[in-house]
Amino acid sequence: MNRLLRILSLILVLTSVSAFANSVNITNLQVNFSIGPNDGSGDNVGGLIYGSTVNVYVSGGTPGNWFSILPIAPGSIGGGSITIYFDYVSGNIGSLSLNGESVISAAWFNTGFFTFPTNGQNFTVKLPASLGAVSGAACGTSTCTPFTLQTLPGTLTLSFIYSNGYYYANLGTFTATTPEPATLGLMGIGISAIVWCWYKQNRATRRSY
Repeated sequence: MNRLLRILSLILVLTSVSAFANSVNITNLQVNFSIGPNDGSGDNVGGLIYGSTVNVYVSGGTPGNWFSILPIAPGSIGGGSITIYFDYVSGNIGSLSLNGESVISAAWFNTGFFTFPTNGQNFTVKLPASLGAVSGAACGTSTCTPFTLQTLPGTLTLSFIYSNGYYYANLGTFTATTPEPATLGLMGIGISAIVWCWYKQNRATRRSY
């Protein structure tokens, strides 16, 4: 019921053009989400969307059959893209403050499928994943400012426990962060080495003609 009320509130805000302030659109943001087993009672996803001028906490729920508490047979197919139904947001976007009057919409979560193993052991899978645009409105006493947050692609990690012939959801995370400066430096050195080797190889080949 709370989710429905928030969605209706968002629709009302976004159709009240006279109450708009200029919209805010920020890209290349980082994400750190925790994902719990879905028991059908409500939110099971929450965490931070952040960047140099953004520090936003969101929470919501996934469909009931995605990372569920129900037993999963070995050899079954898991994963797949879903909608995350966000229903809570707080924090700051630049000078905008997100509070109890602010609203947030659902977002598409894109990831692949995987197959549960048949070896009867605990199982962890890592998949490339991305979160679609997270949109909403930061509302004050008289105006609402629409916002759209675009995040970097990242990695979905899901772990499962094997017990009595079935797998059970344990813990999950979704992280999308920019590499540390040291990592970028190593990548640069590696690329430079590849280019140098390619140059030397081509030079030697030309001399042999």
